[in-house]
Amino acid sequence: MNVERRTAASNPDTVRYSFICWVVVTVVGIIGGIAVLIGPGAAALSGISEADGMSTGALAGGGIIAIVLALIQLWLAFRMRAGRNWARIVLTIVGVAYLLSVFSGGGVAGIFNWIYLVVFVAAVVLMFVPASGAFFRSRTRT
Repeated sequence: MNVERRTAASNPDTVRYSFICWVVVTVVGIIGGIAVLIGPGAAALSGISEADGMSTGALAGGGIIAIVLALIQLWLAFRMRAGRNWARIVLTIVGVAYLLSVFSGGGVAGIFNWIYLVVFVAAVVLMFVPASGAFFRSRTRT
């Protein structure tokens, strides 16, 4: 019986680099969420320009949501690295939804949003280059 086992090391470089980008996005999301939790001054780093007028509860809720979403993205990134095509699609949808919310709010503001934007685009592009596509297709056949 010939059983082929894939490890993270056997993934194409594009999938490994995309995974690293998603880890960076997670770290940025957690740092941004913590900045929002700290208060209005730090929340401005996350692109919340009207943080001074926001209640502490609203900032805390936003910070907690940002941290939870970042952790969900990390879980999805691990599933993507394991070759789950559905995780690749969900990561793309979640990221695009985030970008739409950022741009519908008047554009990219705050250092964390800029970092997220650049790294997110790299992560998505790397997930959809031909080498990655072949990897995900091969994983759905096994």
